[in-house]
Amino acid sequence: AVVTNGENAVNVLGQPDFTSNTAATTQSGMSYAAAVTYDSTNQRLYVAEYLNHRVLVFDVAEASSEGVIGSENLPGTSDATSIVATGNRAYVTRLGDVQFAVLGLANPIDPNPLGSVSLGAPATDLTVSGSYAYVSTEGADREFIRVNVTNPIGGGPLAPTIEGIVNLDGPARGITFAGSCAYTVTDNNAQELAILCGIGSADPLTLLAWYDTPGTQDGLSVALQGTVAYVGTQDGFYALNVNEPATPVLLGSLSFPGAEVRDIAVSGSYAYLATTNVSQSLAIVNVSNPAALSLVGQYNAGKAGRSVAVYGPHLVFLGTEAEDGAGSFIVLNTTDPVTPSLVGEATINASITDIAVAENNAAYVTLNRNLPPCGPPPVGAAPGGLRAFVR
Repeated sequence: AVVTNGENAVNVLGQPDFTSNTAATTQSGMSYAAAVTYDSTNQRLYVAEYLNHRVLVFDVAEASSEGVIGSENLPGTSDATSIVATGNRAYVTRLGDVQFAVLGLANPIDPNPLGSVSLGAPATDLTVSGSYAYVSTEGADREFIRVNVTNPIGGGPLAPTIEGIVNLDGPARGITFAGSCAYTVTDNNAQELAILCGIGSADPLTLLAWYDTPGTQDGLSVALQGTVAYVGTQDGFYALNVNEPATPVLLGSLSFPGAEVRDIAVSGSYAYLATTNVSQSLAIVNVSNPAALSLVGQYNAGKAGRSVAVYGPHLVFLGTEAEDGAGSFIVLNTTDPVTPSLVGEATINASITDIAVAENNAAYVTLNRNLPPCGPPPVGAAPGGLRAFVR
């Protein structure tokens, strides 16, 4: 679909309109959509709700036609934090109760619990590789956990089981992986990037290496492109050669004084950074030579950047924090990365915490109302919903 400047969003999920923020437990309502994943084969969207403790399934074959086609309430009262759907299963992490659950998606209208396991720590993120799920947590001495999901059916000898725990000496915030190595950013000031081996197999999980970025700032974001890992911290952006994962080598860095690099998307010769500098909400970095990183462009949204995603060769989606109660979903054309041009923008009364790019000419975003990434919402915070936008 062709997008014109100033085009309105085409649909909203979880709220009756684009300005409401009422919590609900009905099939047409939500209470803080915390994680989202998209099944492009069946054009279905799976949403883990932070406060309703359930997973919703949307048929999004047509972006302008909403409808919850199924849901599953998970036992207990704890909040869901992330979800990954692959094949006919969905994997969900939570802050408490049983922190890891597996749902069957053979019939998406009626997702059925297949099994679960307690991780003994609040789970913050997950990824899946082969027969294993890998989970980052806030728990002391168990910040990185491997779960065997070969047979997720509970009650038998092959129910989901913990088969590896690594102590990272600091809360882990995110995971990405390539081959047999996982890359995790942490709050440990001496270990902003931890590299673990044993991914995708039954080999012992071990902390292979770590990298201590200069200064005293924590790791916040991580992305991979080939043999280069990109790390965002509370004041900088770093490129590391991980061709030999046991010995990461600093290639280059850029300083962002006073600005957190909250999210990273890498495509081709450029990295797109969502930063908290309100005059540099999106920073565009030339990474064609990681040893000579250069800031080539930026976009001033007048608000702190929170999330970023790339679609195709020249479209970038930027989500911002809510300033004065209003966040922005911004579509930029980066054909000329020096001067990215505005394609369209929608204003929503929430922070845009994550962006998922689908294949049906829509981008799906999760929202909050300045809620922390983990833990209960502050008093008076209003829950958000899930929105769909035409590209």
